[in-house]
Amino acid sequence: TKMKNLRITLISCLLAIALTGSLMAQSYEFKVMAAKGKATVKKANSKSWAKIKLGTQLSKKDMVKLTGKSYVSLVHKSGKTVELKKAGSFSIAELSKSVRGNKSSVSKRFADYLMDEISSSEDLLAAGEHRDKMGTTGSVERSMNTQPFVNKDALQLNSPRKVNFLNTTFTFRWNEFEQSKDYEFVLADRFDKPVVTKNVSGTMVTLNADELKLDKDTYYFWSVRVKGKEKQKSDDACFLILSDDKVKAIQDTVELIKSEFDDPNTASAKIILAAYYEQNHIVDEALKAYQEAKTLAPDVEIYDRLYQRFLSRTNIS
Repeated sequence: TKMKNLRITLISCLLAIALTGSLMAQSYEFKVMAAKGKATVKKANSKSWAKIKLGTQLSKKDMVKLTGKSYVSLVHKSGKTVELKKAGSFSIAELSKSVRGNKSSVSKRFADYLMDEISSSEDLLAAGEHRDKMGTTGSVERSMNTQPFVNKDALQLNSPRKVNFLNTTFTFRWNEFEQSKDYEFVLADRFDKPVVTKNVSGTMVTLNADELKLDKDTYYFWSVRVKGKEKQKSDDACFLILSDDKVKAIQDTVELIKSEFDDPNTASAKIILAAYYEQNHIVDEALKAYQEAKTLAPDVEIYDRLYQRFLSRTNIS
């Protein structure tokens, strides 16, 4: 019947569309993570070279060209990375062949996370996005309006509000409040029972979990108040000291991710490691990885923007 034939035709069209979308989603070899200098791309269906854009998908028949001291970081569909630093033209097909082991990898999840952040933020490199918040040192002065549930008139913490520690020695920081020099640091357990109350001169305190006999895999909460001004108190922040088993699991995963890179000491590899650490709330190691990436690839603006966003998310200045 006509109705039956129409139904079959409609189903066939939907299947064809789904198959086409699936094939298109799998057709790319690389995505552009970062670029600096004069880097251009020639797509398979084009005769001209165009400025390379972050997030661009590159297929096997595409070409990339670098002029002078340019830099391009590409993320392969497997999650592995390729950095181009020398002037010349590069075939995407040849670059894809050079990627050791094209199977999906652990690093892919975190590479995809970074690419989603880059691709979904069209204004990531918009001039002034952070510059009006940055001093000459490059540190970020965050507006309290961007930090939800934060009392902007209170004493402000300069540490993550939630963090996991691999080590048993750690430091907490806060901002000076109205030129006050003396503070009271309070550490409490999850039942709000004080564990440590410490008078501090300055805006930081370092603790040793072993000396304090703190339990692992248990959240603790800390806050600071201005000495002599009991009402001038910060919001609470929390932390957890990872158990030995969890530390080993983290370290094993880090080594696995590193093993998936031909060279784990590249800026793009460090950025992906930073994403892994941040998603696991291991802020100290994420901070270190971001800073190493910036050192390895100075003046690559997208790395700096990702770093600044990380600082803002984790409440560090």
